[in-house]
Amino acid sequence: MNKGGKYTRKIDYRSKKSMVDFLTGHFRYDTMNSWNQATSYAHNVKIHRLGLTTEQEDKVFEMSECEDFYFSINSLINAFNYKHDFIYQAGFNGRSDGYIVLRQGGCKVKHIFTDSEFEADSANYHGRTYADGYGWKSKEEAIEAGVYNKQIKTVFSQPGRGLDMYEDFEEWDIDSLRDRCKLIQEFDDLVENILETVKAMLEEYQIEEEEYQVTKTRKVLKAA
Repeated sequence: MNKGGKYTRKIDYRSKKSMVDFLTGHFRYDTMNSWNQATSYAHNVKIHRLGLTTEQEDKVFEMSECEDFYFSINSLINAFNYKHDFIYQAGFNGRSDGYIVLRQGGCKVKHIFTDSEFEADSANYHGRTYADGYGWKSKEEAIEAGVYNKQIKTVFSQPGRGLDMYEDFEEWDIDSLRDRCKLIQEFDDLVENILETVKAMLEEYQIEEEEYQVTKTRKVLKAA
């Protein structure tokens, strides 16, 4: 963090003014659509804004047509989202995905149980193999009974929500400001890492065309 780069900026965490200036001066963009009027911290990552040469820009445009071009980029984004338990999520937005925006969201958790014990011990069993929360038993009791299986997490996003749109950071205490600045700096670092990854791919990969066959299944009529 604070390494300095195109998308990162150093902050004096001893200075409230430095932190307030960082948050209020950060670029923002829509979290969903402009008509929704919800914005959050963001970065413009359109290819012509990356600081590349014309030759590099042309190559990135061509590379972006390859499916595997996005594997490393999505891996970085997923790691950021996972680290923040999906409460904060980075994602692309804009007509051509030319912006990376910090959104809000979370996880819903379902706990899976085995059928037999669940049915035998629960008066509320209705043919389900899961229960929200720990249901009829505590987690410890379920594990001891041999019926607790695993959790299933469903990630959700809330792109309609803005982040810090109308905050008066002068009213925030110093610790809250530090926490928010650290989060936004991690987001900035993510975008910086994505840029460095793209630059590395420009050096390490060439673009080739390959032919491939797609097998499809169809229904046909045959004589009986």
